[in-house]
Amino acid sequence: MTAARTGRKQPSIRTLWAIAKSPELHLTDEDLHAVVYRETGKESMKMLTQGEVNTVARVLQKHEGQCESERAGQAHGHGRRHPHHRSAPEDLRAHRGAGLE
Repeated sequence: MTAARTGRKQPSIRTLWAIAKSPELHLTDEDLHAVVYRETGKESMKMLTQGEVNTVARVLQKHEGQCESERAGQAHGHGRRHPHHRSAPEDLRAHRGAGLE
């Protein structure tokens, strides 16, 4: 179902910044731009289509949720993670596009 059908407002570039700077993610400006580039191939957020904004918002929310569940596990004494799992900022930095560094 689209946002128009559910009555929800579509995510915007401002939404992407809000998720990226949330207490759960604490992404730098560079990290957010790296995610945008990785997901869309575009270096400017102003050039994103609404579909691309939606995709990036979903990716950020997924990472935000993973960070929250990791924190909850650590608070309950389940601090071990899968050896191949990285926290969101490390994961995002590892996928930085060439030419953004």
